[in-house]
Amino acid sequence: MSTTSSLLLLLANCISLIAFAQPTCNGTRNYTVGIKVSNIWYSGSGDDIFFTICNDNIEVTNTSNCQSQCLKWFEIQGGMQNRGDWYYFDYIDQPDIGTPGRFKLVTYENDQLCIEKVSIDGTKWQKDESSATDFQCMEVSDSTAEYGTACDVINITLLTSTNNNKPATFVSEFYETGAECIAAGINTTD
Repeated sequence: MSTTSSLLLLLANCISLIAFAQPTCNGTRNYTVGIKVSNIWYSGSGDDIFFTICNDNIEVTNTSNCQSQCLKWFEIQGGMQNRGDWYYFDYIDQPDIGTPGRFKLVTYENDQLCIEKVSIDGTKWQKDESSATDFQCMEVSDSTAEYGTACDVINITLLTSTNNNKPATFVSEFYETGAECIAAGINTTD
């Protein structure tokens, strides 16, 4: 084997190790999270909203300091009421989970919220162009909201791109009971 071939093989192995390196969650990190409410007239919400950031590539094991793929839920008291506005939140002293790959918003109440974009530490993602709309809405209907157990989630997969506004898939997931919410990993009391 030539020296060039050996170096290329070594470089390929190093890149492979770097690409699959697991976050250790040893340190803490501050995240600045932004959420842009849609401009459509029924977008803002005064309801409490929760969000979390996740890295699905984390393997939670006994030898890892990572206790979850997601950070603890962050509560936005009083919601985000002004349509078209960006809202920013400092999510401080959180475990360093590496590069986020998913962002989740959840509500248990019946005031509809529609969002267009999210940002984490200045990197922005917007709903991908293959969708019929450039926004995603969530709410719990009046009939189920009065029981206080249903939840609606916007589950956002953060895609990679060289664009300033990176594409993301926004999926709404509705769960009719508290047990369904918890089974789906939506437990904002943890």
